Amino acid sequence: MKKGWLSIVVIVVLVGLVLYFNQGSTGQQRDSRPYEGFMAPDFTLEDEQGNSVSLSQYNGKPVFINFWASWCPPCKEEMPIIQEFYQKYGDQIEFIGVNLTFNDTKEEALAFMKQGGFQMPNLFDYDGKVAELYRADSIPTSIFIDKNGVIKVRKKGAILTNSEMESYFEKILED
Repeated sequence: MKKGWLSIVVIVVLVGLVLYFNQGSTGQQRDSRPYEGFMAPDFTLEDEQGNSVSLSQYNGKPVFINFWASWCPPCKEEMPIIQEFYQKYGDQIEFIGVNLTFNDTKEEALAFMKQGGFQMPNLFDYDGKVAELYRADSIPTSIFIDKNGVIKVRKKGAILTNSEMESYFEKILED
């Protein structure tokens, strides 16, 4: 009988240790995965001027990432809403457009942004590795990250309403 109880205690302690070491101080998973509740995976891409920009540069600030391409109709449809929120929240939230340049061109992406008067900063994913890392297999895909680096919302498909966008931003500004 004692041997059975000892086995149970050992299993409970081991499970407790595994759970403890997989949790951050806020109780969120420390693993970085491109899903809600996990730390956002870091990446580095080039901006319009060819400078390297990493997600980790924005530690301590909420971040909105939008994967898009200039030929994508739903991406084009949601860009005016993103622009509106960029103007409203750009001083509180970092906005990052990730153009899927591996199946678009930098020139077409920049022309689309200029023609529409869209000001969100953009990075260029020339080899598709960041899209793959974030499993952005359909576009647009938007990722809303809180100031602690935790993904709060992962949205595939166009954001078509202001109220939808507002609710997502509220989630990353809560802390």
